[in-house]
Amino acid sequence: MRKILLVFAISALSLPAFAQKSKKQNTKPADKEQALNPVPPTPAEDPNQRRAMEQANLMGPMHHYFMEWGGHWREELKIWSMTPGKNEPTPFLLDRTGMPRGEGRFLTCDFRGMVNGRMYEAYATYAYDNIKQKFIKTWCDNTGTGILVLEGDFDAKTNSIDFRGTTLDPLTKEKVNVRQLLTMKDPNNHVLEIFIVTKDGKEIKTMELVSKRA
Repeated sequence: MRKILLVFAISALSLPAFAQKSKKQNTKPADKEQALNPVPPTPAEDPNQRRAMEQANLMGPMHHYFMEWGGHWREELKIWSMTPGKNEPTPFLLDRTGMPRGEGRFLTCDFRGMVNGRMYEAYATYAYDNIKQKFIKTWCDNTGTGILVLEGDFDAKTNSIDFRGTTLDPLTKEKVNVRQLLTMKDPNNHVLEIFIVTKDGKEIKTMELVSKRA
């Protein structure tokens, strides 16, 4: 009986030491991994950077301005021929639907209609870049595979945006300057005029979109 009690006593005394030893053995790999892959310290936040990011993300009057262009519109598209001597434009009818995106920071517009005997599809995106302090517009349609990007300034006196950008001549592959003048006659009537700018600075009107809210 005394021997049995002695065995239990020795076992009881050795268990804490064994557990402590096991714990040290188990933590060694983790400690080694942490030493090889230390967690970098969190950099101190720059308050100026944070304020700049907040300002870039802020929705302002210009965002609310073009959000009014959403909804359904009926449009008359006029296309002028590039053939010299032919000045009469050809009219077509389009439907336009505008949808806000990004909690009202962007507006996407879809255009549909028959043009020259085939279904015409076009897509535009409008934005106001707080950093650039400019309106941004993208345009693509099913007559090509490129995306036109334009930047514009708002003129409060004429209630218009003068968009400018460049595209490529499909024949020569040379850059061509493009200007689009969007004029808001009133909340329900807009006019978009599209010009090609020649190398000598002369503007040639190629298209016009007269939009009326449906």
